[in-house]
Amino acid sequence: MKPMSLYESGESNGSISLKSLLEKNIKISGKSYLTYSDYAYLICRGGWPKTVFLSKDSALIIFKSYVKELCEKDISNYGGVKRNKVLATNVLRAYSRQVSTIGTDKTLFDDVRRLHGDVSDNTIRNYLEIFKSLFVIDEISAWNPNIRSKTAITSSVKKTLIRPSIAAASFNCSPKELELDPETYGLLFENLCTRYIGVYIENSGGHMMHYRDRYGVECDTIVKFPDGNYGLIQIKLGSSKIDEAVGTMKTIYRLIQKNIVENPNDKTLLLPSFMLVVTGTEYAYHVSDEEYNNIYVIPLGCLKP
Repeated sequence: MKPMSLYESGESNGSISLKSLLEKNIKISGKSYLTYSDYAYLICRGGWPKTVFLSKDSALIIFKSYVKELCEKDISNYGGVKRNKVLATNVLRAYSRQVSTIGTDKTLFDDVRRLHGDVSDNTIRNYLEIFKSLFVIDEISAWNPNIRSKTAITSSVKKTLIRPSIAAASFNCSPKELELDPETYGLLFENLCTRYIGVYIENSGGHMMHYRDRYGVECDTIVKFPDGNYGLIQIKLGSSKIDEAVGTMKTIYRLIQKNIVENPNDKTLLLPSFMLVVTGTEYAYHVSDEEYNNIYVIPLGCLKP
């Protein structure tokens, strides 16, 4: 079961609909009332209905207890096979270190062994599969838009958790500690956004993917609607990298545009309907650009389906 979205819990004001970005020449405006500290707390708290209405201290205790129960009992209850709770904890911690990345299995397995000692690849795979079956791990598949040759585009999944609070709990990390570690905070904020964007696009009957090629061009999220229209989405916690995110999406847009020109008979090739940077900042706005009129910056705290 997916967590409650920020819109469902009332923490996003829902002033801007994701689906509305498909409209031509849409005018957007909005202001998020969520702060940098608020997002750190929301990452650590999670989206369970029970935690949403508790005091902050109580909500954080509950989720740490859930992760402890998950590794000590739930993983052994699955299939009735007794499993090593310490190994389960270390596998989850190692995976949590790689959320929002497209790292190789080798990197993950080596990290598990650094935490736990000698353990086989097959055993680690078994624990990961159980976490998937328990709806803890929820990875994002790769998008192949035929921009370049198929060999140029990664087919690896992006590592994500159903709730980034699982990662925070596995690190035993408080919201304040998360704020003091901007690199980890940024990765968990991306996981927070992809979880809720995933809920919003599924409500519209669509699905979510990611894109990266061997040339280093990467898009955090692609949302595809049932009618074939789609949008490119980059995720940035702060404002300092918004321009870079916009530049990357323009690069992908031009690659698709070039492919359409070179393949005029392929009617499956479409330009993205919108390009969006989802942020942890305050204001939503339309990016002024002479060449592109469909680029937006929208705080997560303004979004709804």
